[in-house]
Amino acid sequence: MRRLSSADLPADLPAAASRERLTLPLSRLNLVLEGVLVLLATFCLSVLLTWPLLTEFEDHIYGLGGDSTGTMASLRTWADGLGFHITGTSHVGSAGAPFGYDEGNGVNLQSAFVFLPAYVITEAAGEVVAYNVTVLAGLALSGAAMYWLVRWLGCGRLVAAWAGLVFVVFPWHLEKAQGHPSLAHLEGFPLLLLAVLAWYRKPTFARALLIAAASAVLWTTSGYFGFMGLVALGALFLLAAFLLLREVGFGQAVRRLIAPVGASLAVPVLVYGIASQGAADDGIATARNLHELVFYGARPWEYLVPSYRNPLFGDEVAPWLVRHLHGSNFSETSLYVGWLTIILAAGWLLWALAYRSRLSRDLRFATLGLTATVAAGLVFSLPTPFFRADIPTPVELIWEVAPQFRVPARFVALVMAALIPLAALGLRRLALSVRERQRSTPIAAVAASLVCVLAGVLSFLELSISSVTLTNLHSAPPEYAAVRAAPRGLLAEYPLAPADQGTNSDYLFWQRVHGRRLVNGAPQGTFADAVRQTLVDPRTPGTAEALAALGASVLVVRPSLYAFTGGPAVKTTVVPDGYRSLARIPSGAAVWRVTARPAPAIAAFSSGFYAPETIVPGSTMRWMGSAGEVELYTRSPGLYRAAFTVVSYAQPRRVRVEGRRGTRVLAAPLRQAPASILLSLPRGRSSVRLTAEPGAQPLPDGRQASVYLSNWRLSRANAASPRRAIVPRPEPAP
Repeated sequence: MRRLSSADLPADLPAAASRERLTLPLSRLNLVLEGVLVLLATFCLSVLLTWPLLTEFEDHIYGLGGDSTGTMASLRTWADGLGFHITGTSHVGSAGAPFGYDEGNGVNLQSAFVFLPAYVITEAAGEVVAYNVTVLAGLALSGAAMYWLVRWLGCGRLVAAWAGLVFVVFPWHLEKAQGHPSLAHLEGFPLLLLAVLAWYRKPTFARALLIAAASAVLWTTSGYFGFMGLVALGALFLLAAFLLLREVGFGQAVRRLIAPVGASLAVPVLVYGIASQGAADDGIATARNLHELVFYGARPWEYLVPSYRNPLFGDEVAPWLVRHLHGSNFSETSLYVGWLTIILAAGWLLWALAYRSRLSRDLRFATLGLTATVAAGLVFSLPTPFFRADIPTPVELIWEVAPQFRVPARFVALVMAALIPLAALGLRRLALSVRERQRSTPIAAVAASLVCVLAGVLSFLELSISSVTLTNLHSAPPEYAAVRAAPRGLLAEYPLAPADQGTNSDYLFWQRVHGRRLVNGAPQGTFADAVRQTLVDPRTPGTAEALAALGASVLVVRPSLYAFTGGPAVKTTVVPDGYRSLARIPSGAAVWRVTARPAPAIAAFSSGFYAPETIVPGSTMRWMGSAGEVELYTRSPGLYRAAFTVVSYAQPRRVRVEGRRGTRVLAAPLRQAPASILLSLPRGRSSVRLTAEPGAQPLPDGRQASVYLSNWRLSRANAASPRRAIVPRPEPAP
């Protein structure tokens, strides 16, 4: 490696700055060799951190099930025929059966940088291997990218190695590698910072395009990372504008900034534009609740307290961290950046302030820019409103644009991407100071090297997390052997969890064993999920018949049957009506065959209703607001009677049922009472609207509700006056 020539530095650089310039390897051969060695080293580090994963690569994964198994299920679904598309919609039939659901493909573009290669690997070697490659690649590439950023800042190989190590092993990164492989790919952040610093040194159009390319890496790794990159670019471009105004004046500063700013803004516009083509949901994930920004916002102490899994301090800090979890989880709150990292970064800032005349123009911008990026990342990671005060924080601006953004704490990735280079500059200055104090050149080199090695050891000890957990995916849960032997048909997995729950990801993953389509698994807001909500308790009268009508022939019931609906833990030894026992598993699970006669029609509750409750086992109920939609499905048109129970909250009400033609008004007393209506149903889907008079009022838990309804049971009717029947509004075919 040789230093930059004088032609590479500004002409007005003070002579005193000769020891504080940025260096860059210019020999192509040296660059290639060093690059290969760095990738090999970071890969070996990744293997070490996940050991013995490499020896069990085809049937084990790093971490636990949940999001990881859901990712692998998606990889297999793409490889089995759905394909990896980034525009339009795809119909998914493997979950939410028999209706399935349409899924916007645009969301795939936001992870294409990671999952498109994984999809290709799945085709060749299977989803488990593809997942493991993605995890190891995320750890290795993140460390390598940070290494090169620090090398570009003028630091030696050992200092850069320390930086790469810290960027790999800090707790949040390893936590994400155990379940969110796309979020383990942090390489886009150092690349973005490097591209901006390189552009500031030499503001050419080509280097502006490199900024856009690095931004594209972030936008196609994760939507979260794309917005974080925008925040970093905002801080860096504002600083660059301020400095350029002082250096070259307004006109020249504007001309230099047009290309990088325009190219950077074009990337998210292009990503969202492509993602929205033909997608009913604009190609982006489901919007979330603003209140989640409170639960998943970072607290300042989380940056300063070691991980609950740290081998040295974990036992001491874990109880305190549990008490201060604020509705989040350790995967999102393990934000510790390391005290050594903080001290080294602070040391560099103090030294740079004291000896600022010795800094080159580029290093001055790097120091200020990295500091501004750290500050921006910290501010955007805070919850909103701030500490229970009615003061919105900047992250709410992102939520207004993209309501899918719900975890501000993930800004820790940006904080670390900028904090580590500052700390590396501090470590470099410390090593140089030690070296300058030694008269003997060999001793000086050894002493400086020992400082870097000691820093690496200390950072590894304070940042790393213990207890490598590998999940064995070779042997399927024993209940699936009985499922394979059951009669053909759909499978219902209990608890019938919502699609965003980790247990649902496990259900989807083990389809690789039994090969059956699942009744559950459709996203919220779909008709298939509305049907799922009526089936959450297999003991509720009419559920067995509804399952049979859907084509379900077998169900697995676990002791956690009521985990998501408020009921108690159950034993599976009692045979409910409409089912026949096929197997009982020592874990407490049981496999049942559906023996009930199929219901002639089914009803599902969509908009206007809260989630189903099973406070009393065998009775599925739900609250309605002031109005709600009930969707109906039948294969045979005709006259049907819907029977259900209704009770009003706090005061008697009337419930009006309206269709395309016909209206019926029902009394809703203060005690649960039976009710029924006559319906003239067309073939396929249709709907009726319910309204309560008076409207909703607050429940003790804060919800607004009017009446409490049970599932509707539909049966064939022979009415003497079919004119009294309500004719529902037709809905699009499922």
